[in-house]
Amino acid sequence: MRVLISVISGLCFMLATDFAVAEKGFSIEGGLVIQDHPTGEARNKPYRGLNAGLGYTAIFGYDFTEKLGVELGVAHTGHDYRYAVIGGAVIEETADRNAFFLRARLFPVKIKKFELLAAVGPAFFDISGTRENQGEGFSEDFSGVGFGAILGGRYYMTDGLAVTIFVSGNSVKYTRYELLGYRYTYPGGLPRGDSIAWGLTLFHRIGAPHF
Repeated sequence: MRVLISVISGLCFMLATDFAVAEKGFSIEGGLVIQDHPTGEARNKPYRGLNAGLGYTAIFGYDFTEKLGVELGVAHTGHDYRYAVIGGAVIEETADRNAFFLRARLFPVKIKKFELLAAVGPAFFDISGTRENQGEGFSEDFSGVGFGAILGGRYYMTDGLAVTIFVSGNSVKYTRYELLGYRYTYPGGLPRGDSIAWGLTLFHRIGAPHF
């Protein structure tokens, strides 16, 4: 995961001196996180048997130049996990994961109506679910600041309207644990929340680009 983020960060740096393809101005974007897949060892995850999640993302951006911009956004996914085993049957619950991110973005390549985008920056991550203990459920929450990176391809269907397919990497070591709304020390050390995700969004540039 951290290797993926490092590769995308390096790509952003190397391509910063390349020719620009994006227009200046504001943009809005939204769509599906089709799969957010947790990575790492099972014992180092916040919940046992944490599965890949489905959700959505929304992004507001501004491009300062034709090749460099910034974006502020949120992503939400729901992840099933093994809550308890009752009578030999596995009972599942859903943990809600949120990410709030601020990323620098680049548009280094354009081929006709296609452009490549890369972005990297800090993010705040939060995941909340329910922990079973002696037959009772207790709400708990893990949160922390980490990093996220994205690499995607964008195809313009019309001036200013495009569809984007992306792959992203997220890396975070949770630093805060709350049980029933109160902060506690987590036994054995807090887990990580690394993941790899991919999805599809609809992009609109306010002040359409010219092709």
